[in-house]
Amino acid sequence: VPPCHQVLDYTDLKKEGESCLASLLALLDPARAAPLPMLLLTINALGRLARSRPQLLGEIEPALEKLRTSPPNLPGGGRDWQGASLKFTLKSTFLALLKLPACSAYAAVLMERLKSLGAHTQAEAARRVMQKEQAKERKGAQDPRLVGDQEGKSSKRHRSNQSLPLIAPERIPKDKPLEEWDPELVSDLVMAAMVNYPPALPPHLIDVAETPLSMWPERLAYPSLHAKQPRD
Repeated sequence: VPPCHQVLDYTDLKKEGESCLASLLALLDPARAAPLPMLLLTINALGRLARSRPQLLGEIEPALEKLRTSPPNLPGGGRDWQGASLKFTLKSTFLALLKLPACSAYAAVLMERLKSLGAHTQAEAARRVMQKEQAKERKGAQDPRLVGDQEGKSSKRHRSNQSLPLIAPERIPKDKPLEEWDPELVSDLVMAAMVNYPPALPPHLIDVAETPLSMWPERLAYPSLHAKQPRD
């Protein structure tokens, strides 16, 4: 969300996001002694958040590492399977982050965390995946043929969109009064006009008095063909 958004308040959204992140991190506090299902769910949620917002890894990774080094006293006596489930979830989260090129700044830290969890081989494989993705991104940015191909596809889509009418001409009755038109067709005409409403009033719609009522459907269907030529 840009800071200058016309509807959403950037400051309020930022405060709300920071509050949600703080609430999730607080659930990992060993002093809370949260039940295992809540801990696993929180780890997965923080992992998803870090994958979509890598800039938050600086806050999320230390909390996960603290949970690894100082696991809480799990209710039920801290059975072996509970500790194994906790380590497995942490390992899966670190591996998913290590594969992302956007998290390359934390690659060394994530590698150390995985090695401490006994996942050295998996960590090396995840780092190779990240390096391959980085190579693909660099190749795509440096190859002018790929850039030209994308621009060509974009221009083709733009031209095809321009050639299509807003309302199919065959749907517009030729020998029927406007009062007898299908209500669904009238609604489609209004909705098409609203969806494609321009930022400024087009020249061919300024002189409303010069536009007969029977010509409005055709002008809405093909606005560019009926554009009023500017006068000298």
